[in-house]
Amino acid sequence: MRQRFGAVLIAVMVAVTALGSAPLRARGASGFPARYLVLIVMDGFRPDYMSLAPMRHVRALMRSGMAYKRAWVGQLETETPTGHATIVTGTYPKKHGVVGFGWRAPNGSYVWMPTDLRQLKAGLMESLIEAGGAPTISDLMHRKYPGSKSASMSGEKYYAADAMGTGADYILYSHALKRGMEVLPIGQHVPPPSTRYQTTDTRDDAYPWLQDKLVGSVAVRLLATIRPQTMLVNLPGSDIEGHLTGGIVDKQDMRNEARHADAAIGAIVDAYKRAGLYSRTLFVVTADHGMVPNTHVVPIKRMYGGIRATGAPTLEDDLLTTAGYVFLRDPADAAVVASRLSGRHFPWVEGALYRSPAGSGYAFHASHDTETSLGPAVTRAYLDLANTLAAPSGPEVVLPYREDTMGLTVRGSGPHWGNHGGLSWRVQHIPLVISGPGVAHSVSWFPAQLVDIAPTIERLLDLPIPAAVDGVVLADALKRAQPDDVAAQRGVAARRSQDVRALMQHSRAQNGIALGE
Repeated sequence: MRQRFGAVLIAVMVAVTALGSAPLRARGASGFPARYLVLIVMDGFRPDYMSLAPMRHVRALMRSGMAYKRAWVGQLETETPTGHATIVTGTYPKKHGVVGFGWRAPNGSYVWMPTDLRQLKAGLMESLIEAGGAPTISDLMHRKYPGSKSASMSGEKYYAADAMGTGADYILYSHALKRGMEVLPIGQHVPPPSTRYQTTDTRDDAYPWLQDKLVGSVAVRLLATIRPQTMLVNLPGSDIEGHLTGGIVDKQDMRNEARHADAAIGAIVDAYKRAGLYSRTLFVVTADHGMVPNTHVVPIKRMYGGIRATGAPTLEDDLLTTAGYVFLRDPADAAVVASRLSGRHFPWVEGALYRSPAGSGYAFHASHDTETSLGPAVTRAYLDLANTLAAPSGPEVVLPYREDTMGLTVRGSGPHWGNHGGLSWRVQHIPLVISGPGVAHSVSWFPAQLVDIAPTIERLLDLPIPAAVDGVVLADALKRAQPDDVAAQRGVAARRSQDVRALMQHSRAQNGIALGE
């Protein structure tokens, strides 16, 4: 279990070393970008995990770049496919369409597309994301530099690789075997045979930390063979470990995972250094959502009964994560259903939000009981989050759960397990580090969101920023920020800061401490 990468990785590193010894030419003038991008998402990684292990490679990037202490997801649902689609488009779920693990299709049916590998191989989720109106980072890179290559990869989270890899040339994920793992492509996104992407060391079992190590080795191999200008990397281990043990509740297990996630990042960074590309590469390290333990579990059977008792037919009820989502067959029933559910006062359920038409779009509102209970600041923060999925494909009713609460009971598991998906601060709070050419060296308390990552990368790579983006350029991360970018960041700072403070204070009231203070 504790073996290193093995002979395969040694051979890869030898190849990378040899590659780094070759003379490099600036490619900007020959149709290739002068800068490279490595975007790493530590799946389900809470910022306080960094207190468990040194994580020297991530901290080195923090010292050489900009670290955002109050970065947060800033949207719903806080799920893996949703977050990755937002990261590469700079748009909220209501626009890119991936509102969770399931949503209402245009024909009125309910689809679980992200977990349906057949649909992903057919390109359906990628088509949905690109139909949202904002080209992905890979799309923009290809448009400006037609000869450039983009690669996206994960371990077992194929839906993370596919959502983040929309527009990419190569999309890879790993598949567990009886012994070890194998690496597979999604759809037509197949790397050339010369990459030997399927060659893996399968002598270890597929534990969470091994998945990160495998993904890191694949990234190193692709750099050594095809040198993609855009590398999109999902490290799934922290999410897997968080679900199994409740995240930071089991400090030793998560400490081991944090070490191995950092080692995978270090292997990638070192490969770029050996290839002579480090000074020309923009590194972004973040997470797609947080994680909370099963301190409380809502009375899910009573809640399903309460939904039926409203008499409103439903298309789907998803109450299993850290919030409840109700999809109604008739959206006009939303206000009545929300009022009746909030009036039942289910334990650990903080209220109900409901969607209704507003102008040419939609907006969420809080039931009277909810606003009275939560107060204006938390209610406003919850509504701002819910409005990021206010679209016909999303739920009509959202049920916020108290922090460290979920609807899922895992039978046969240990005393602790974890989940995410909702509105509370500990599933919203994420790390965000940006390092590389053009990036300032500092620490920021600006409440950066996932939607800000794409436009910031696009500005740093001198790519056009699509008009459809919902995020802002993080101007304080740039050594030379444009006045319009500075103004746009300032324009959203007050409302975001109010929401973050409200969520943090709500967390402190429930748990005695709020992360990020």
